[in-house]
Amino acid sequence: MALFRCPKCNGYFKIKNANKYDQNAQINCVKCHVELYLIGGKNRRKTISLNQTVVQPTNLNRFELEFEKRFNDSLKETNEISKYDKAKAVVGATAAGAAAAAGTTATVAAVGSASTGTAIATLSGAAATKATLAWLGGGALAAGGGGVALGVAVLTGGAAAVSLGAYKVLKKK
Repeated sequence: MALFRCPKCNGYFKIKNANKYDQNAQINCVKCHVELYLIGGKNRRKTISLNQTVVQPTNLNRFELEFEKRFNDSLKETNEISKYDKAKAVVGATAAGAAAAAGTTATVAAVGSASTGTAIATLSGAAATKATLAWLGGGALAAGGGGVALGVAVLTGGAAAVSLGAYKVLKKK
């Protein structure tokens, strides 16, 4: 989708798959219905002209700057983002969720204690992992808590919430 400005009425309009049009493809302005031509080769950036001649380079540079500005504004208004920006948002959100999970387990390991009364920081391996998850779940099942299963749900749910929030923030940028 490309955004163009009519040189006659200065109105903006969108053209789907503009890069697929050949040089000098004829289109009509949606506002003033004047005949316009797309200048630029197939699969290349296009400009609009009232005639079939090539636009002067100085005008083209000014037009490209205006095009980029209007196109970026259009993306912000319609909330459409490119696949590249979406991928950056997904990667950033995943990293934020992983960091939140790692930070939570590190904090619990530093300050928490297992249901036996032993500090989690002194444990290692599977014992430390299960004690951390049980602490997040409200304590061991035998002590009346939710145990490891609830701890896993709390940890993954918190990481997912952080990831979703980060994705929404990054997607808007």
